[in-house]
Amino acid sequence: MISAIAFVVLLVCGAVLLGMARRGLQKPEQLKIRFAAPPRAVREGLPIAPERLAHLVAKLLGEWGMQVTTSEPLGRRQATRLVAARHDRLSVARHVVYIEPSPWGGVVRASVLDELADDVRQSGAAGGILFTPYRIDAAGARDLELVDGLRLSQLLQDQLPDFADEVRRYRFTGRMLPSPT
Repeated sequence: MISAIAFVVLLVCGAVLLGMARRGLQKPEQLKIRFAAPPRAVREGLPIAPERLAHLVAKLLGEWGMQVTTSEPLGRRQATRLVAARHDRLSVARHVVYIEPSPWGGVVRASVLDELADDVRQSGAAGGILFTPYRIDAAGARDLELVDGLRLSQLLQDQLPDFADEVRRYRFTGRMLPSPT
């Protein structure tokens, strides 16, 4: 029984090789599928936990002279909405901050930027900031501060030196996707 199965397998392999020879594929290694290696920034590092990202962003905002006054979930893939206030001598400037830790497909879509712009307008905030460890589709940028993964990594390492070693362990990818013109 085993020899009959081995004979059938050998027969099928021979037929496959004969078919390859007829189509001009003389070498079996020509059939190997090769996948391009992902960029170095994607291969290395671990994804940052959403809670940890929110903590580091709050510390970064503190370095910028802002104090987080409100924090609430946005309801999509662990996204968070913060309200941060900068107190000057005579006024208080509030900013709406979105943190997108794991957008679909590794890209924050223009619809999220539209939502942030609407949130800024409706709340009467002075501005809006979006943070993500991934890429941003800049087609929806409307006077918003956009911080993609590469920029976020650099800001965290430069402005929070106590956390630089930790930040280097995480995966940050990015670059803005060009807006259509």
